[in-house]
Amino acid sequence: MALIQTRYGPLHTPGQDGDLVERVLRGYGEWAWLETCFLASVLPDGARVLDGGAFLGTFGLGLTLLRPLAGLWAVEANMTVVPCLAENLRLARCPTTAIGALLTGPGTLPRPGAAPAGNASAASFMRDAVGDPVATPPSTVTLAGLRAVNGPYDLIKLDVEGMEAEVLQADAANLASGETALWIECNEDPRALDLCAMLLSWGLPVHYFAAPAHNPGNHAGNPVPAVPWAYEAGLLAAPRRPPELLPELRQAGCILSRIGTVGDLTEALWRTPRWGMPDWPVDDPAALVALAGRTLRCQPRDTFLQSAAPLGSRENEQMWQRMVAAEARATQAEARLAALGAAVPPSAPAPVPGSNPDPHQTPDHVPQ
Repeated sequence: MALIQTRYGPLHTPGQDGDLVERVLRGYGEWAWLETCFLASVLPDGARVLDGGAFLGTFGLGLTLLRPLAGLWAVEANMTVVPCLAENLRLARCPTTAIGALLTGPGTLPRPGAAPAGNASAASFMRDAVGDPVATPPSTVTLAGLRAVNGPYDLIKLDVEGMEAEVLQADAANLASGETALWIECNEDPRALDLCAMLLSWGLPVHYFAAPAHNPGNHAGNPVPAVPWAYEAGLLAAPRRPPELLPELRQAGCILSRIGTVGDLTEALWRTPRWGMPDWPVDDPAALVALAGRTLRCQPRDTFLQSAAPLGSRENEQMWQRMVAAEARATQAEARLAALGAAVPPSAPAPVPGSNPDPHQTPDHVPQ
């Protein structure tokens, strides 16, 4: 294990220098703090929280810094991380329980997972998961089973890499009552739309919240984003308090919208930044539009004023115009190659040295 000084206190980690979360914790002293602040704003004091897909426990630990909780249960299927999670929960300001198991639907057996290289927090136990192998957890648990043992929860957070709908179905009748608030990761994936449709079919109020991965007020005071203009997003269903953007969240660039249809979610995802160039500013909208436009026009900073390019010239082409032209040229080249291949008959195989390819002919040279 390694120890990293963070907003939450000294956190235990597996000590994998190339891992994304560990790099962020070392560089910024926190992970997804803006998301935690938003969820804390809709929780009542004395709430009981289940953190599904807890990883190192930063979400739950952050909540205990912002809101007095009655209990925190953290479930994690990556058994390499569970010892660190258990140690980190000692920092919590409420009773805690670490559960090393796969949170899933009813009747599912434990199975191995996979994680993208350098991002252990994205370990998935979907049947089609790809990446570095993750060991099979010893057991499975369901939301209904956990509720039967521990009692009801005020908030269930799910970050289980594509298994969210399966996990929710295990306690659908209870969750559809709206007595438990749900905070669910929402990626740009068709499964997010299916998940949204299920929540809306239960008659629950649903909100979309997205926050920059880089918090300008991060614990370490690091002003340089690890990934420019990266955002994380989630769906909040059945909150106890109507959600709103606190001034500090609005100033940080967070996004909040009410979701009444699946189309609303599609639009919200479409309008959420997911990438950017390193030189795009985060605090100057006019400069951002200018630099984004320069990128689309393929204008390099060091040459864009050296000569006045006439309208309609290649220097003034938009990026998508260049892409269309490149695709057209590639299609033409493929057609020419295909026509050339059809015009040339397949060549006969070369004779093996020393062999006689035609039995009716005498070799030019016969060894004596």
